[in-house]
Amino acid sequence: MDIRPRWAGTVVAMQQLRDVSPFRGRRKAPPYQLPLAKWPKPLQRGWQAYTQQVSFRLRLRTITGNLGMFELYVGFLQHIEHRRLQAWEDLFAVEPLDTFVRWHAAYHGRRITELGAHIARRVLAIARLQELPQTEALKRYCRQLPQPEPIQDQRQLPTLAELDATGDQLLAHGRQPLRPWWHRTTSYPRMHHALKFERGLILKLMVRIPLRSRNIRELSRPKHLYQDQTNTWQLAFNSEDLKIARRHGKPNTFTPPWPPDLVHQLEEWLTIYRPLLPNHQTLPHVFLNRYGRPYQQSDLCKTIQYTVMLGTGKRFHPHDIRTIYVTEMAEHGVPVETVAYMLNDDPRTVHSKYLRLRGQNHYPKAQAMIQEILQKAHSAQVGSRELKA
Repeated sequence: MDIRPRWAGTVVAMQQLRDVSPFRGRRKAPPYQLPLAKWPKPLQRGWQAYTQQVSFRLRLRTITGNLGMFELYVGFLQHIEHRRLQAWEDLFAVEPLDTFVRWHAAYHGRRITELGAHIARRVLAIARLQELPQTEALKRYCRQLPQPEPIQDQRQLPTLAELDATGDQLLAHGRQPLRPWWHRTTSYPRMHHALKFERGLILKLMVRIPLRSRNIRELSRPKHLYQDQTNTWQLAFNSEDLKIARRHGKPNTFTPPWPPDLVHQLEEWLTIYRPLLPNHQTLPHVFLNRYGRPYQQSDLCKTIQYTVMLGTGKRFHPHDIRTIYVTEMAEHGVPVETVAYMLNDDPRTVHSKYLRLRGQNHYPKAQAMIQEILQKAHSAQVGSRELKA
């Protein structure tokens, strides 16, 4: 499919993107959510004590996500259950937590929801951290919770080859000569070509190293990208740049070389196309948006979604690259330890979280292998009979 943004094709692609958007029909926040500023004072003090305990261990983004879940939980207890919460420890009793988990599941028409189970695990983690007396009861409760049913549509994700081909198309479009009339319509006449080239480079990099969206957005020189003494381009992410800051009691690091087959494209981007964007001399970020600023999470997500929808006709989220990478590597017999290294993850997590997503493929593979075994055994029996005859 031609990646050029023709008007009719753009309208159709954007409509398809809206139809499959994961945020379709959702509100910004549930009406019962209670902000931290409106919590009772004892609960506010308890949350402040928790954030002080974990401020050196968890990223601010993780703490903010935990706060959002607790605002839902406290809002439910205050607005729907009309409970009077007098102490921080009131949030860690099993009975109100079970009431919320069951109510949230019934509200969505499911046996249990991912959010309900996740909030239960967060409540247990905080109780364990603060050594609250309700910890053992919460452990037993979380152990008895059923496995949540994934709320995922059975969509067909693009393959690594399709993503790489889309990246090639974008690079080719970025290298096209400038049209004369573009000089009269913008102050940065080649900026559109530079943005196309940038998106192609991002896609091809994600195919080879399945980085998280944050690492793509914050990638900067020379902190994360530099040339070593042998003039080899090197990537380097330290504990504060990664989701897991420490592993096995030591600071976590991830230092893969820049993919060798993308070195020419990287140097082409840094020397030819990136200087066509605003603020290219003042900001160290490798990738900039059309306004010359670092990408925000929503901006990069929408840009990649739209680009892949035009190129492949399939829905794609930047975080999906990790699932696609794991499944395709597993299908080609790559060891789980190698895949876990490329994801900067633990092999057990790769087994439990990613590989189970392809469980529907195990049955046909097993049946095909059984048929092959039986056919070999049947051929051997027929051969032995012919020899006896």
